Amino acid sequence: MIPIISLVFYYGSEPWDGPVDLYDMFQLEGTKEEKEVLEKYLPNYKINLIDSERLPNISQFSEDLQVILSMLRYRNSKEELTDYINENKKFFQNVDYETSQAMKAFLNMKQISGETEQNEEKEMNVVEALDELQRKARHDDKLREQFIKTRDAEDPLGAFCSVCREAGYELYPMDVVQAGDEFYAAMKRSTNGGGENSPVLTGEDDPYELFFAGLQEL
Repeated sequence: MIPIISLVFYYGSEPWDGPVDLYDMFQLEGTKEEKEVLEKYLPNYKINLIDSERLPNISQFSEDLQVILSMLRYRNSKEELTDYINENKKFFQNVDYETSQAMKAFLNMKQISGETEQNEEKEMNVVEALDELQRKARHDDKLREQFIKTRDAEDPLGAFCSVCREAGYELYPMDVVQAGDEFYAAMKRSTNGGGENSPVLTGEDDPYELFFAGLQEL
């Protein structure tokens, strides 16, 4: 059997005032003797509560989670939040997609300061990285074969990105998917104004497929 640890991640601004175990939820009543009998047949279950704003030491967590927890503490002060983002500008300029989405969800923000420009640059860099990798694979039979084999993997995109990282390019599935979505949207906008009557784009709307199309031309 595989043990499962459940956590309650609370990120409200006010301290947690809900039940912390099963007995609290049931609010057992009766005499002391009656409670003891009931507790004998009803095992208690305590929740593993993470009260995010009141954690005493966030340095024990990963850098991404430290930033999210710190931002939660400053969310009620626009000035403090802005100062924190400016102090950690390098992190926010290179924040990955999953972390930025988590920040936006927890903080109810549509956009994080400094993120847009960098993300657009990153999306371009994904396409550029794929172009570079394709050129290398066209002249390296071993690398080319590694990429082609990923097409038959259980998780083709995950396997593909793993080969990319082994080759020195820090790419992850979400990076490739996001770059493809942005590239497709840009192509749609440039085709008949991007209206609903724009023709369906094939091939050129997916840098991932374009990568393999270039290899197959050899």
